[in-house]
Amino acid sequence: MILLKDKTNQTAIPITVFSIVFYMGIGFFFWEWGLEVDFEIDVLGSSSRLAHGVLTGMLTVTAVVISLASNLYTPRLAKLYVKHPVVVGSVGFILFAHLILILDNLITPEHPWYRAVLSLSFFVSCLSVTVMLPFLYYVSQLLRPLFFMQGLKKVCVKGLNNLGKGTISEKSGIQVFDNIDVISNVTLTALKRDDRKLVILGLRILQDILNETINNVDKEENRWRYLLEGFYLPGLSIEGREFLKIKNCWPEAFILGKKIQILIALNETQQEIIPDECRHLRESLELCVTHKNHNLIEMHQMAFNTITRRALNKKNPGIFQSLSYNYRLLAVMLIKIPLQLHSVLSSWFYYAGLAKKNDIDFGYETVVYDSARLLLHIAGIEMKYAMDMYRYYIEEFWQNSVEKDGRIKQITIRASVIVYWEGRALGFDELSDIVRNKFLDNDDEHKDYLKGILSINSPMHWEFNDRFIRFTYLSDEAINESRSFYSYIDGLR
Repeated sequence: MILLKDKTNQTAIPITVFSIVFYMGIGFFFWEWGLEVDFEIDVLGSSSRLAHGVLTGMLTVTAVVISLASNLYTPRLAKLYVKHPVVVGSVGFILFAHLILILDNLITPEHPWYRAVLSLSFFVSCLSVTVMLPFLYYVSQLLRPLFFMQGLKKVCVKGLNNLGKGTISEKSGIQVFDNIDVISNVTLTALKRDDRKLVILGLRILQDILNETINNVDKEENRWRYLLEGFYLPGLSIEGREFLKIKNCWPEAFILGKKIQILIALNETQQEIIPDECRHLRESLELCVTHKNHNLIEMHQMAFNTITRRALNKKNPGIFQSLSYNYRLLAVMLIKIPLQLHSVLSSWFYYAGLAKKNDIDFGYETVVYDSARLLLHIAGIEMKYAMDMYRYYIEEFWQNSVEKDGRIKQITIRASVIVYWEGRALGFDELSDIVRNKFLDNDDEHKDYLKGILSINSPMHWEFNDRFIRFTYLSDEAINESRSFYSYIDGLR
């Protein structure tokens, strides 16, 4: 993961302090000790010229930065910039300074306020020089994607919250989703330039907005989801739009769809982004499970299926291996929702078959081993769930794998050995016995496979990947359990 930490304040504070101390110190020195007694006319002229020059430069820099950022990314950034406190404050200061300079020219020396206005003019001149350096630094930050992307995120989150409360108009609500589209477009532009940091930032912001939308469903007081026309991915069918509108989940579908568009557009050198984004999708799925929103749960499954299909089309075994692990975690999350669990496991095993057809044998093997670890994980939660999962899903999948013969059969028998001995070590005797009776009824064959596993029972995988642990690794407890059954194992370690 790339750490996206904004260090603007850490740099801006020293610059601001230095400018105040240095430039205001010089101004104070000349005011107290370095000027003649009769200096009114000189002060009036020099301060006016100085302030006009500096303030004109500030306006010019602001206009140039806003134009550059808008042309480089999107014109909608101009609206974000003109509302920024730094820009608003600088324009306000320019107007105030010019007002003081105008008063300087209007008030005569005989006026009782003349000296005070003159002193204020000198102070404004010094202040204009003082704020120039911090202002240039702050304005330069407006060109950084880290700044304006976070700004767009705040605008979107605030807009969604206000939509839920019914405190903004329909037009403002539309602008919220226009901004989400802008974030997606900026991220896709960064994708073409291979700017991975900006791609990760854009995906992270879309994920944060998605999480906020899911969390706010139960808190919304206004029927804005029905009142707004709705935003959808280009090309979505009329039936799809009507379904999302009726089910009241078109905002989440729009945001999730934008994120999936970016993920499937990643090229071969950017694939390492996918595992981390899958983790974030699991986080939003967990929110959907908490809120019992079954439509959004199914949408997340569709998202994982879409990414998996893309990995198969690209014949990328590394990404498929990572996605298999995610399916395994999804099954754990949905263990108490039978319909969704059926959908996840069916998709998982279906894509394992497609991996085999696409000559990605390693992908099929990964699913076999992961299904073994899944059984043990579920048994640790509740044995009833593990037995149901084995009978209704995994037994048939393994049986079909054994019937294929060759390497796939060997992989399946090894997975059975792992479940049997790890189950025995963990006290899952019911699970271990049913697996042994089905797949390990030949003791000689069982011994040969166990001997092969223990002969290379190193905990680490033979390659660097996101698993790191070898698929066939047995814990010390499982090996100790096996010793009581096979006395010759002592010599293998």
